[in-house]
Parts: sequence; structure tokens; C-alpha cells
Amino acid sequence: MQIKPTGPGGPLPPASNNDQSVKKFTPGMPSAPASPAGAADGLQAITASFHKSDLQDPAKVDQMLSNCSGEFVQSAIEHTGAKASPADTANLTEFVQNDPVMRGKILNYLERVLT
Repeated sequence: MQIKPTGPGGPLPPASNNDQSVKKFTPGMPSAPASPAGAADGLQAITASFHKSDLQDPAKVDQMLSNCSGEFVQSAIEHTGAKASPADTANLTEFVQNDPVMRGKILNYLERVLT
């Protein structure tokens, strides 16, 4: 039994048998770290000033989120070499702080690193 194609039914182009060498994939270290070293230092300074019990106080949680968001935005601006006015930096910080996904990730990070 022969199955007929449902498309235009034109002939397929001829298959070439040109064998080419394929470069094997070798996993390596990424050229740039996932997070800049300055961000890690800033976050360590922020987390050093808070404790895990502070996560129960909404005012302190907002302060931690604001500090961490500001540090992320500032390190991203420095890492990319971009220029941003203080108003733009404040708007980006507020956006990151209030974004539900980022807020959840920052709180998850804080729950893991705070003692």
C-alpha cells in the first residue's frame, strides 16, 4: 500500500551525501559569571544586617526587598556599563521590588541565606 502525501505533492529535493565533520560539543565554563561579584558583596552586606526572624515583620521585609532590589538594579547597570539617572534607577528598583516573580525569588533567597 502506498501512502500519498496530503500536501502539494511535488517531488522532494534530492538528498546530498556530502559528509561534513561535526565539531564535538565540549562543555566549559561560561565567559562571564552569572552574577557580578559586586552584587554578591552588596547582598552579603544586606543579609548581614538582618536575621531570619525579621521575615515575620512586614516593614523589615519591605526594607530587605527594597535594599536587595536596589542592589540588583545597581549591579546590573554597572555590569552593562549603561547610564541611568537616579529617577530611572528608582523606577527600576520599585518595579523589581513589586514584581511578583522577582519578589518571590528574592524572598526565597532571603529565607535560604538569613540565619
